[in-house]
Amino acid sequence: MQPIVLAANGADAAAVDAISQHHTGLASTLAVKTIHLIDAVSAGTASAIEAARADLAGWCRSALLPHLRREAEVLFPAAPSTAESDAVVADLRRGLHDLEAGVEQLRNVDLLHADAAAELSAAAVAVRNLLDRQLAAENDSLLPYLAFSRQATLAELWRRISDTSRPAVASDAAETDAATCHCVDEDEELPALDVRAVPHAIRHATVFGALDAIGPGAGMVLIAPHDPLPLLAQIEQRMPGRFTVSYLMREPGQCRVQFLRERS
Repeated sequence: MQPIVLAANGADAAAVDAISQHHTGLASTLAVKTIHLIDAVSAGTASAIEAARADLAGWCRSALLPHLRREAEVLFPAAPSTAESDAVVADLRRGLHDLEAGVEQLRNVDLLHADAAAELSAAAVAVRNLLDRQLAAENDSLLPYLAFSRQATLAELWRRISDTSRPAVASDAAETDAATCHCVDEDEELPALDVRAVPHAIRHATVFGALDAIGPGAGMVLIAPHDPLPLLAQIEQRMPGRFTVSYLMREPGQCRVQFLRERS
């Protein structure tokens, strides 16, 4: 059941929807990357496993965790202080800490260890479960308290979070290692997001989440079961001019669309 969040006006209601949709995009992107890693582990190809692990862990460090830290910085202090809300915030802080530790565990699995495959799959699934729990707690427990915040409206809080020029996001993103560099060489194969197996209800949110994670000079290839013209229109509306979009394949049953973000 979707939580009921009281909103003072249309801007606050839109902010609630934006936060929830962004959370859906984050969860969906992590789910897709986790599936790719588990598929690579099942195939048993060392190079594919390392590439999938680097992709998952790199996205967590460069996009997911900085965003969640930004939410913690903005949203947690804005909740009115009561015994119940303080307990919710404390639980969310522990959840963020656990998620950070889970990502580090994923990065540190020794691929030469005899049980590496099982450890890597377990670590990836644990990160996914931790994120699902964290986002559900924010959506279901924290947002209702924030509707009564006297510090700022929900719309103002979301504006602060979505302001990508804030140092809190940029400094964390700069900590990523070479495996997650957002630079695309001419001969480099772009990561692909195949949404054909993603449930239709969350397909667009999955794409939005993946595109939000693309830094300047990087890109991706979207694999869709049909020409995604309505989706492309939504992307341009949400992110006007951010990407150069071109078709790599446009056939019945499969369409490949390339997204490239200009270097800034």
